[in-house]
Amino acid sequence: MTRPLVVLLSLLLLVGCSGQPRPPQDTSDERAAALAQLAEALAAREVTPITFDGLAGEQAQQEYARIADQLDDPVRPEVTAGAVRDENDATVGTLQWSWQVPGVAQAWTYVTSVTLTETPEGWRPVWSPEVVHPELTAGQHFSVQRSRAERGTVTGQNSDPLTSEQKVTRVGIEKGVAKDAWEKSARALAKLLKINSDNYVAKVKGAGDLQFVEAITFRNDDPDKPYVTDLSKIRGAKLVGDTAVLALTRTFARPVLGTVGEATAEVIDKSEGAVVQGDRVGLGGLQARYDEQLRGKVGLQVTLVDDDGATPTPNPDPSASPAPTAAPGRVVFDAQAVPGDDLATRLDVRDQFHAEDALAKINSAAAVVLIRPSDSSVLALANGPKNEGELAANGRFAPGSTFKVVTALALLRAGMAPEDEVECPATLVVDGRRFKNYPGYPSSKNGTITLTDALAYSCNTAFIGLRDKVSLADLRAAAGSLGMGTDYDVGHPAYFGEVPDDETETGHAAAMIGQGKVQASPMAMAAVAASVEAGHTVVPTLVTDHAAKPSAEPLTTQEADQLRAMMRRTVTHGSATALQKFGSVGAKTGTAEYGTENPPRTHAWMIVQGDDLAMAVFVAEGDSGSTTAGPIVSAVLADR
Repeated sequence: MTRPLVVLLSLLLLVGCSGQPRPPQDTSDERAAALAQLAEALAAREVTPITFDGLAGEQAQQEYARIADQLDDPVRPEVTAGAVRDENDATVGTLQWSWQVPGVAQAWTYVTSVTLTETPEGWRPVWSPEVVHPELTAGQHFSVQRSRAERGTVTGQNSDPLTSEQKVTRVGIEKGVAKDAWEKSARALAKLLKINSDNYVAKVKGAGDLQFVEAITFRNDDPDKPYVTDLSKIRGAKLVGDTAVLALTRTFARPVLGTVGEATAEVIDKSEGAVVQGDRVGLGGLQARYDEQLRGKVGLQVTLVDDDGATPTPNPDPSASPAPTAAPGRVVFDAQAVPGDDLATRLDVRDQFHAEDALAKINSAAAVVLIRPSDSSVLALANGPKNEGELAANGRFAPGSTFKVVTALALLRAGMAPEDEVECPATLVVDGRRFKNYPGYPSSKNGTITLTDALAYSCNTAFIGLRDKVSLADLRAAAGSLGMGTDYDVGHPAYFGEVPDDETETGHAAAMIGQGKVQASPMAMAAVAASVEAGHTVVPTLVTDHAAKPSAEPLTTQEADQLRAMMRRTVTHGSATALQKFGSVGAKTGTAEYGTENPPRTHAWMIVQGDDLAMAVFVAEGDSGSTTAGPIVSAVLADR
């Protein structure tokens, strides 16, 4: 009977020494919390706040930064805490990593493990390189290499390429060779190349001490490419062979297509890491707007290399010089570059060339727009060599008498017929302002004439005299039916014109003849001609995937028939008789006054329709539509 008593006494002694027995502690929540806190800090790339077992957070941060330094900001990994398990007398947590580098098609994913130890202050992670990657060892880091994707092509009608990769020669200063004479060399090279000296000096100044600073890129067959003997006289001047994405010629649709070149600081900042210094991107035009589509996805290779090994300098543009030798070590991620997608436009190579040729010798800002009405295709969007910016689609000018086609539609809708008689006096005074016809208007067509002849001979006073029949709202509605006045997204900046309110009598009068506050672009006026030709409202289509639908009151077949007949009369008897040799085309000439000079300067316009073609020609400084714009129209039509 003594044995149970001994056991009972032992239990009583145990209780008396330690109080109530302590149940086993569940530490799983504490361990999970410690692991989650570490995952959050690693994802932020800032582990300084973490208390590691045996290592200060500042030291761990230095190690982490050293390892991942080449994965530049703003790249942040997603790090997710996984399960915590007991393994070989140790507590181990799992971390799931995913680096999604901007501009790279696929994410770099892997799993790492981290040891957790229990301390008097709670559970603490143990720092080691394997926390960041399972194959990292002490004294190693990530070496990152980018490879450029093949850029997509901008195509036109019949999938004809408008851009392609071509061999070029880059000319610039190698700053490390020029040394202290870099400014003198930069100015000498700028003079040789006939470029802005101050701009190039500023560019060289901002470059690294050993950097090659490009001044200009030449096509290999460019006759203006400098001779090596001339460059040899300039210290540090250098020719570098390369390839570049170029249009068919240096001038071919340049304001529309844009160019491809080295990314600017602004582009890099806006890209949020997808573009880095040295990358080639679209600069202006379609190349810039659709850059992400065209440039594709860069390739990315990550290698584990020793800190004291031969780590290659990242080369984001392998075409500029031989690709770097692969770093010694283990490749842990290799995402192949994904070529960019092509961009389909409706431009026609022949029409674009012909339009540009017709503008080549015009000593003024000028533009030509060609549209195929049957499918709304913009066949040519040509800007003259004197243009500042893209004016063909985005210019804003008074359309002058070409707008009378819009006014004629409004009058037809007000109940007038093409054969109705109207008065065409030599002058007309409205609220104290004297309006007159253009210089050279045939006096035989003063007096009583038909509405058709008022359009054909372009009688300003006749249209102004009919202003009580149509309001500005009526003009806006007619403009919308002819594709003008509503801004549509055609995949490229485009201005379709407007007919603003004007409370004054003179403003209403001026609007009747496309003056005052009325404005349009050449594309807008080409849309007017295209709508007449097609018999329905035409919204021009430049980029195939951006075909817009009209939102205005539809143009009726009868209205289109009447307008075609009136525009045909302009060619057979009116102000565009020079076009009679081009078949059954119709036209409308236009001269628009602008500025404050006396006499005022004038824009010259002409719009044309016929044989499933619509055209608008604009010349900023011209005498009249027939004498200035007319020859350009004839030159384009003769080449088709």
